[in-house]
Amino acid sequence: MPRRRRAAGSGHARCAPSAQRYGKVQQADEGDGVFPLSAIEGASTAPVLMRRPHDPQPLKNFRRDDAMKAPPLPGSSARREAKDPAAPKHLQLPERQLWASILRENAIEGEAALSLLESTLEAHQRARLCREQVDREGSTYLDRFEQPKPHPLLAAERDARAAFLAGMRALRLDITGEER
Repeated sequence: MPRRRRAAGSGHARCAPSAQRYGKVQQADEGDGVFPLSAIEGASTAPVLMRRPHDPQPLKNFRRDDAMKAPPLPGSSARREAKDPAAPKHLQLPERQLWASILRENAIEGEAALSLLESTLEAHQRARLCREQVDREGSTYLDRFEQPKPHPLLAAERDARAAFLAGMRALRLDITGEER
């Protein structure tokens, strides 16, 4: 495809080529925020102009000195004075107690970490409920051919326990109680 020849000054003007024909062209300075699109690598040679994004002005008197406070360090006394978030209502008593214990002993802050802790404790609850059901019904049952089969909740318990352990690792909480 043959390249089109550009009119003189069309790549550095502030307005469209039709305005150049009528003598209404104002040349762009480097400091006025206008640059030719053809100066961008790989762009076409058409005389299209783009405006640079406006540099934001700093806010004046945004913060007052008396209102500025440094955030508390994780695990500091200021953090412990703040009330820990309540356990989610759908968790049962053992998981609620575990929620309170984990938040009391560790500096877990932020929506993402609390959401991860919630799903971790949901997996713990699911594994515990599966274990209780298997303990009531037995770990095997007889199928229609009178052959013993493992209880279906054993697999659900295994998967829930793996999800609980993965969540504890993601939160970087000590699972085994050993010091590293």
